[in-house]
Amino acid sequence: MTARAFRILCSLLLALPAAAQQYPSQARGLGAAVAYQSGDLDHVNLFNGQLSLTLPLGRGYPVGPGLGYGLALTYTSNLWSFNNFRTCSSPGGTTSYYLPEIDEKANAGPGWRVSVGKLEAPVSPDTRWHYFPPDGGEVLLYPTLHPGIPAAGAQPNVFFANNGSYLRLRQSSSTSQCHTVPGTPSTCRLLEFPSGEVHEFHNFGIQAQDWRLTRMRD
Repeated sequence: MTARAFRILCSLLLALPAAAQQYPSQARGLGAAVAYQSGDLDHVNLFNGQLSLTLPLGRGYPVGPGLGYGLALTYTSNLWSFNNFRTCSSPGGTTSYYLPEIDEKANAGPGWRVSVGKLEAPVSPDTRWHYFPPDGGEVLLYPTLHPGIPAAGAQPNVFFANNGSYLRLRQSSSTSQCHTVPGTPSTCRLLEFPSGEVHEFHNFGIQAQDWRLTRMRD
């Protein structure tokens, strides 16, 4: 078998996605450290030109001075995700390429999403926790609050957003913090916001992890 045929066979059989990384030019949603031109329903990212729309589905329900909930249909003009795939090594080296795909989180048509927020666990040691807020964005969570800080002394099972939103994700098994959800483990993940709001996620997955929002409090 020639080296070229070997590379083609490897790319067909053993191509695996690499760690996902959201580049600013493809960023979706509303970032904390990004400038926007905003209208009544739309927001335009002045860096990458992304258009975001938010259409409320029904009325919102306030449950406290700073806490409320409701559903909204969101749209982002950045429809494509560019996933880096790595093939196996060959005599000529490792072949890498990017494969464009429609964003798989768009559950209401290309670019459209209805969500109350979702958490995704790492799928390998070189990937990270992801939080997908209702606005259609994506937030990566790191072991340290700021880039460049060594992770050697980081707290276990505590992760931070590095995008200026100051979100913190931590694990808890305390019955005072994690309410009981039938069919799920007792351990939960708590996503904490600077406002004091806390979103509680439980794992509903059996073979693969499936973290869903089960409670909000402030």
